[in-house]
Amino acid sequence: MELCSRVDQAYSDALALLEDRDVTNQFNAMASRKPGLVRLWTLLGILATVDYAARHIVRHGRLGRIRTIHFARWVLLDGRKRGVFFSNYDGTVESYMDDFINKAGFGLNAIFCNAIGYPRTNWLVLDGCSDEQKYRSFLRRHTLPSQVWYKAYPGLTAIEGNPRVGRPSMNPSEVDYSDVQGLVRFGYGKMKEASYVHLRVKDVAAARAWLRSAPVTSAVATTPPPSTAMQVAFTAAGLEALGVPASVRAGFSAEFLAGMIEENRSRRLGDVGSNAPSQWEWGYGAGVPHLMVMFFAEPGRLQALTQGCKVDAWNEAFDELRWLGTADLDGVEPFGFADGISQPQLDWER
Repeated sequence: MELCSRVDQAYSDALALLEDRDVTNQFNAMASRKPGLVRLWTLLGILATVDYAARHIVRHGRLGRIRTIHFARWVLLDGRKRGVFFSNYDGTVESYMDDFINKAGFGLNAIFCNAIGYPRTNWLVLDGCSDEQKYRSFLRRHTLPSQVWYKAYPGLTAIEGNPRVGRPSMNPSEVDYSDVQGLVRFGYGKMKEASYVHLRVKDVAAARAWLRSAPVTSAVATTPPPSTAMQVAFTAAGLEALGVPASVRAGFSAEFLAGMIEENRSRRLGDVGSNAPSQWEWGYGAGVPHLMVMFFAEPGRLQALTQGCKVDAWNEAFDELRWLGTADLDGVEPFGFADGISQPQLDWER
């Protein structure tokens, strides 16, 4: 019998008030062990294996493929009837859970399946956390607020602050910024006007010709900085429509290739019922764009920029799905994000 009750929303909201005060968050969880010597010896054996692997097998500064954890420790209490897990990690609790599900699910299952209330597993390491909603409820329900916690590198991520992690083999100074779009490096915060257009490829040859000549703004620093910028983003369907070989597309991440409407991701994000992809205004079925062209400009320059890019080849190459306009919110962020909480780190090794 599974004991996977939903977490109390008021309790989850109270925990959220303590989170996202820095680029790093704290995490404490306590659970009761399932009774029996088999469960006890299984748990001890797995913890010993993880401890040895973390010290002698995996690369320093990582927990398997996970690179966002500063600290992690298991402690057994009350005659080994209960266990407490302590951790500091970069990003949000949602990204933390996703990391474990996608990158260390088998190890997560092997340890936590010995706790009462964890989603049912098969053969110790299968299923379990693959039921994301039950797993998230289990973890949130057993989370304890942190009254005191320590971080050796305030304001820095694990990659930035830990000297044992080691820097990637390629330094940023070695990056060919002329081959990187400027939005990755600069953000264009001073360009207060912006517009985004979703396109579908109508003529492959014309689309490729337009892309070859498009004035895409690179990440090369210039003095003075540009007053306008144009960037292009592609979907997996767009790369296929443009004739990018399957062998090349296979090199992208599974999340990119699956897209936002993949059933497992929709369930994880809560995109079900009235929020299901089939109910979206765009991004589903024929409404999935092949690419998005982004225009940024200082005040008064946006219209000239968009008109200058929409040459004859544009109409021949693309069908316009919709234009997404923007407005200056005077620095107010309606979603409540704190700037700097979730800044991505580029993995130059990949």
